[in-house]
Amino acid sequence: MEEKKTVNRYSMAFKLRVVDDVESGLLNAEEARKLYGIGGRNTVHEWITQYGKNLRIGKKVFIMTQNEENELLRLKRENNYLKKCLENSLVKELALESLIEVVQEDYGVDLKKKINSKLLDEARKKLNNLESGLTDR
Repeated sequence: MEEKKTVNRYSMAFKLRVVDDVESGLLNAEEARKLYGIGGRNTVHEWITQYGKNLRIGKKVFIMTQNEENELLRLKRENNYLKKCLENSLVKELALESLIEVVQEDYGVDLKKKINSKLLDEARKKLNNLESGLTDR
């Protein structure tokens, strides 16, 4: 007759104790397996994957220098500031477009054409001034 293989069941407290011992550096996975008499070669590694600190807190851990952390905070603040500026610009653009539409409807004046032609004339003048400045040299 064949011998039946015994299956060991471990409590959650025991598993967490082994994982803590490995994560704290007290033991490596193989040492913990031998010390506690755990049969499977991958069992401790599986427990670390399932119950390790990083998984328990649900966060990734980043190791940064103080300068890197300060830079990250500065970039986050700058990103928030730029988002607010973009939002304000979009609101201003919407308000100006609404105003232009109202003027066109009430007074029958096409401000977009007038504004665009004025901007085009100003750009031409600036370009001519730049070109004449370059040819004088």
